[in-house]
Amino acid sequence: MDPFPGIQAIQDAYALGQGADVSTIAPVQDIIRGTDLDGVTRVFGIVRNGRVSYRGTEVFSHLDLIEWLEDFLARLRTTPFGQMADGTWQLFGTLKTDSGCTLQTYNQGADGHSLGALLAAAHSASASCPLCAWACPKGLGADFQALLANLGPFFAQEVGDIIWRLGFGVLPSYGVLPLSPPGTGDLAYHHSLTTYAASYNAIQRSGISP
Repeated sequence: MDPFPGIQAIQDAYALGQGADVSTIAPVQDIIRGTDLDGVTRVFGIVRNGRVSYRGTEVFSHLDLIEWLEDFLARLRTTPFGQMADGTWQLFGTLKTDSGCTLQTYNQGADGHSLGALLAAAHSASASCPLCAWACPKGLGADFQALLANLGPFFAQEVGDIIWRLGFGVLPSYGVLPLSPPGTGDLAYHHSLTTYAASYNAIQRSGISP
């Protein structure tokens, strides 16, 4: 599965999560909503052509949000697919489509950024479809990753981003593409999906295959 097309869909999921009208983005097949840990139901993903794309946290520029992410990933729990961050698994269990279809109906691939990368991993495992994970935190156990290995996972890790190093799971040992940023900036810059996309684009232009 080509990892790049999902980037725009993830960006569109971010836009809907921020309250954008669905008419302002490219047509979607379905919308996925979930109840966050604060009890509020929000848009977390969209579906295009059977491929699901999940957003991460809406704002990521302050150290208190790093602490929130560390707390969110502080405990792994056992799931039917292996160990996963407890908070992520709880959130995944609340996800529902606007159409009423099950998540597993959409099995052409799962994309995600940051927290959305962990949601995409859960989707990939449950729907037996390929995974494209951008800036995925350490929220997966080795057993969960072993299952994903059979589905052709792709993990992009920008070298200046600390987020994919946070958590209490293990770092992926296969399907990993290290990315170097095209410029310099703060945490928000290095973690941004836009920076990841630019880094990936630069690799593609240079003729290097992931």
